[in-house]
Amino acid sequence: MAQMNFLTSNQMATEPPVWVDRTMRGIIFGGGALVLGLLVWAHLGLGALIHPPTPTALQQTAQAGPYAITFQSPRQLTARNANTAAFTLHGATGAALRDAQVHVTFEMVDMPMTTPEVEATRQSDGSYIAHPLFAMAGTWHMTAYVAVAGQPPQSATFTVSVRWS
Repeated sequence: MAQMNFLTSNQMATEPPVWVDRTMRGIIFGGGALVLGLLVWAHLGLGALIHPPTPTALQQTAQAGPYAITFQSPRQLTARNANTAAFTLHGATGAALRDAQVHVTFEMVDMPMTTPEVEATRQSDGSYIAHPLFAMAGTWHMTAYVAVAGQPPQSATFTVSVRWS
């Protein structure tokens, strides 16, 4: 009769080889580092470094009730830098509005993010200047609210691209 070898309970509980233990630790650590890296990448919007948003026109005009609001920027808007947004207002007759109050709000399209509301200051040429500060690159909706004495407030929304500087 052939002799059968049976493993005892002590022999079955032996530790795996060292290389298996190190490989598993490497996989666990590498997976954790990958997940952390992806979370940081998404949170900071770093994808806009590789694939920046499509540039938008530096001058856009929108209708807000009886007013035509023109937005202009001297250059592409950038994140974490001072920007200049100029607004020109025209009434139903085409005459420039010089006695309005303009404030601007900003909301990111890709994720729920806003920046502080900015009050635009009236300039001597009749335009209104705002200096928005964007936290990150991406596509943003910029809404200009116009209040003229004795008239209901009106608003117009512009879609702008913000790039990393």
